Amino acid sequence: MAKKKSVAPVRYVVKYEFGGSSHYGAIQIKDGDRLHLETQHGRKTATMNPKSDLRSLAMVLLLELGAKLVSIDLHSS
Repeated sequence: MAKKKSVAPVRYVVKYEFGGSSHYGAIQIKDGDRLHLETQHGRKTATMNPKSDLRSLAMVLLLELGAKLVSIDLHSS
């Protein structure tokens, strides 16, 4: 079995609405295809495929937490 090539994680800041107020969370993409969403209201993980759209996938994961996506911005360190 071939080893997966290690790719540096990419981070995004997510602004979302929950219960009528704005909150911030983080999305991290690891190994090129694992999306990790972390918010104060919960965590979700998904596997991206070549046809995955980051915004749409984040919107679905937030909806599963009962939240609404407002925006996604690249995290600058």
